[in-house]
Amino acid sequence: MVAETEKSIWQRIAAWYTAAMAVLGCSLLAGIVIIMGVQVFFRYVLNDSIIWAEEMCRYFLVWITFLFLGLAYQKGEMISLSILMSRVPRNVQIALTVFAHVTSIVFLGFIVWYGFLFAQGNALQTLPAFDFIGAAFLGSGQTLDISSVWLYGSIPAGAAILAIHMAVMLVVRVRQLLAGEKIYDDLAEGDAPGLETR
Repeated sequence: MVAETEKSIWQRIAAWYTAAMAVLGCSLLAGIVIIMGVQVFFRYVLNDSIIWAEEMCRYFLVWITFLFLGLAYQKGEMISLSILMSRVPRNVQIALTVFAHVTSIVFLGFIVWYGFLFAQGNALQTLPAFDFIGAAFLGSGQTLDISSVWLYGSIPAGAAILAIHMAVMLVVRVRQLLAGEKIYDDLAEGDAPGLETR
């Protein structure tokens, strides 16, 4: 009963997280579509291009790319060599699963740390698109002074999210293997098990 309750809590957390990420992703994509739509109107109808539009869309695209690495991994949309894993004994599968995940998590830890340091090292730089927005709406010479940390921070944020996904998947897969499930046979056939959110 306790195990079922614990599973239910984790499923609710996973469902909430997936829904929140979907809302965030849709919002960022909608922002890109709206900004580029307005840019097209201004450029080809009013003959007055918005100088910051393309760069702002690039900022959104960078964040989308890094934020959704974790969900892509969760859904099995990254390259794997499951056909090899399905041909080795179960104890080797467990050892290789632990080795691959731990190695990847450690590597992602380095990306988080050095990505954070890189973002901090560029903290005094400002994002040009926001400077152009400030000049356009507040007057010439006015800037919003938004730090580049908000752009470069996408790297450690995305790596941290992916590391959390991998840590959770490591626990899930080791439990499945210990329970006798043939998860790598399923993966080799294209049926990638992920975290249940229903």
